[in-house]
Amino acid sequence: MSTVIKAPAVIFKGDTVVQPKKTVRKTYSPTKAFAPTHPTKRRRLGEIENDLFIKAYTADPMDVVYVIKKGVEPGVIDAVAARMKVSKEKLLITLGLARATTSRKASKSQTLSPDASSRVFGIARLIGQVEAMVNESGDPSGFDAAQWVAQWLEQSLPALDGRKPAEFMDTAEGQQLVSRLLAQAQSGAYA
Repeated sequence: MSTVIKAPAVIFKGDTVVQPKKTVRKTYSPTKAFAPTHPTKRRRLGEIENDLFIKAYTADPMDVVYVIKKGVEPGVIDAVAARMKVSKEKLLITLGLARATTSRKASKSQTLSPDASSRVFGIARLIGQVEAMVNESGDPSGFDAAQWVAQWLEQSLPALDGRKPAEFMDTAEGQQLVSRLLAQAQSGAYA
């Protein structure tokens, strides 16, 4: 619910500055991209903006820190799992998050802790990285980056001493390692 403050000939409503009969400026809110609901309409569970992952990958580091500190809403986990076509349980295990904690936070309409938010944001950023790589390298039509990442995370890789990338997704450092591995694969460098 946004607060409305009236000033001479200008109305401030939420993140929009409105003059009578016309919108002057709308500011960017980094947390809105990771909110499972839109201010004016409710999205169905599992529905995410089409460009969310690219936004996560290309986001300004200051915005990322802001989103993580503010906390990601637990419904984002359901939405990411749905886009990856994996169960919520599998995603929670991959990210090292407790089902009971995320369920409790969801039932109380609370955001995730900064640590949990960082892990959720990290998987979204990884999917965005793959989308960006495909967009740069060729024809992205018909390619589903979220599904590809879900499958790739479960493959044993020689560059990780035969371990699966999913084993590294429960820490920020592990996510960075997996991200670097993807970037090296795109450039042709062996990790």
